Amino acid sequence: PGVNDREIDALIQLCNEGVVNVACVGNEVLLRGDQTPDALISMIQKVKRSVPASVTVTTSETYGKLIENPQVMDACDFIFFNSYPFWEEIHINDAMCHFVQTYEQLKLASNGRLVVVSETGWPSSGQANGEAIPSLENAARYFQEFASWAHENNVSYYYFEAFDEPWKATVEPLGVGG
Repeated sequence: PGVNDREIDALIQLCNEGVVNVACVGNEVLLRGDQTPDALISMIQKVKRSVPASVTVTTSETYGKLIENPQVMDACDFIFFNSYPFWEEIHINDAMCHFVQTYEQLKLASNGRLVVVSETGWPSSGQANGEAIPSLENAARYFQEFASWAHENNVSYYYFEAFDEPWKATVEPLGVGG
């Protein structure tokens, strides 16, 4: 079996051992072109068939790829989505407005499923990306505005990330958002 098959089998085993209660099958595999929508759905369905009903199953993907592929959302128990206004070249002054618009779009397309922010954030250093400027000030501002909005709107989220990964400043490609 390939690497994906081994990873899926390991995930299923952990779910069946009671160690995992939320199974996320893939992260941005549609964005990178690692999987087709049909292949991703097949993996999600395999996990769902193989784990206790108490385990919720989803994938984590950019909002744009989820909206383009509603059949992927339909395969998930809830929606886990990544959104980085920085990678879409959005100025910090417009970042939260942009984020909220994408969230609302996805919420409408989700057919009533719970929508959870699986990743969002703003870099504290590195290269500018169009109008989006990485800085400690902008990273702090985005976090404060995002966390306040999420709290006020009762939106669950995971903020990416708590600790810098210095290697990303030199290898993260620009222009991969959405």
